[in-house]
Amino acid sequence: MHLYGRYYAFLSMLPYVVLIMLFLFAACCFAIWGLVDEMKEVFEIVILPFVLAGAILVPFIFVVVYILRWHGKRRVECDG
Repeated sequence: MHLYGRYYAFLSMLPYVVLIMLFLFAACCFAIWGLVDEMKEVFEIVILPFVLAGAILVPFIFVVVYILRWHGKRRVECDG
């Protein structure tokens, strides 16, 4: 029996994580837009933390996917 469950479960959650990040980005933009009048400044203030978070999370996600894929190639022998 191959152990692919975690790999596919993780991949099925990625779109939700991306949607949550986009929602948080939009919410931050609208919140700061109330304080700052220019939209250009809002993007300059908000985009840097999201780019840094993406720069940190994307390699981490690739490592997790690689580990789960490697783990999925392992087999469990069920002798009964």
